[in-house]
Amino acid sequence: MNSLRRLLAIGWVLTLATGAFSEPAVEATVSSRLVAAAPVLPGERVTYEVEVLSNALSFEGLRVVPPAVTGGLLLSDAASTLRGTRRVGGKSLQYVSYRFPVYPRRPGKLWIAPTTVSFTASLGYGQPSRAFHLETAGQTLAVATLPETLPLAAAGLSVSATLDPAGEAVRVGDARTLTITRRLEDAPALLLDPLTLPQLSGVAVYPGIPELIAESARGRLTGVRRDRFTLVFEAAGSAELPALRFPWWDLETGAFRTETLPAFRFKISGAVPAVSAEKDGGARWMRGVTVVLALVLLMAALLVAVRRRGAGDEPRRRLATLRRAARRNDPRAAHIAFLRWWAGVGGTPAGALAVALRELEEALVAGRAWDGRALRRALREHRRQTRRRVPALAPLNPGD
Repeated sequence: MNSLRRLLAIGWVLTLATGAFSEPAVEATVSSRLVAAAPVLPGERVTYEVEVLSNALSFEGLRVVPPAVTGGLLLSDAASTLRGTRRVGGKSLQYVSYRFPVYPRRPGKLWIAPTTVSFTASLGYGQPSRAFHLETAGQTLAVATLPETLPLAAAGLSVSATLDPAGEAVRVGDARTLTITRRLEDAPALLLDPLTLPQLSGVAVYPGIPELIAESARGRLTGVRRDRFTLVFEAAGSAELPALRFPWWDLETGAFRTETLPAFRFKISGAVPAVSAEKDGGARWMRGVTVVLALVLLMAALLVAVRRRGAGDEPRRRLATLRRAARRNDPRAAHIAFLRWWAGVGGTPAGALAVALRELEEALVAGRAWDGRALRRALREHRRQTRRRVPALAPLNPGD
């Protein structure tokens, strides 16, 4: 009996000793939230925060997978990180916080999908590690409608244009490069809509690939977008590129503003230089010039006739080129084809077509793979809407 009591006592002491010296288990949680002051307008910056909280003393292989965002743009490469300690329930816990800038693109609901966080953690040097694979809850944000029907709200917008070579007096066959630069304060350049130019009489317009730049100064982002167009002057006369207006909502002052680029007025002279007849053999030389000029005029007349006959088919050919590029999933060819086709359509892309164009440009700038199916669907929808907008013929005898 005494032996049994001694064994029970020893077991009880060992149990107490084991409990006294055992380490607590490694624990960790992850959470997310959106930091914003209501109301949030399209283009206004908000912060998406992901925080890891743990009783561990060290983290290894900490990886946060940027979530998918619907209705906005999340800049994963502009995230900031904070580390520190916090007392929760009388315990000192370590935290790591990731903060991502997010920019809503349109009124309605902004949705951020759950974020996956993976890492290993331990209670200290030489202690066993535990692997974690955690997921946050999704986040939603209500985005208000702009006070005016505007494409953009921003902390600041400036617009400028350059012509290279400079000068609006040109000859037939000359070319100029028009560069339009837009600078967006505290926002990425991807928020700026694609830019197209109207058709110009006697001028062929060839759009280039847009250049999107992110500039940072003292922690403040400036998005820069440069759109370049090559203008080739094909016929003598005059051509005017009308003033371009860029309306926007100023978040700093809460007011409607418009940035305007002045018009360009080109004077296009003929390409044939003036010549003088030589004293000797002047009559023969003049006859030769007359024959050459007659041939040139004949060729020009034939060229004009061919162009007029095929002018009606040009938009159709440009659209067919765009569709072929979309079927090949070629973002560069599709972007060039889109801008050439849309130059004949005019206006600003809207709806599904605008969304598809933004996705195309994002893939082009990021250098990632692109699927052209969304653009092809948007083109079909645009065609259906265009057909519905064609007015019916008026009756021949309204009074009947």
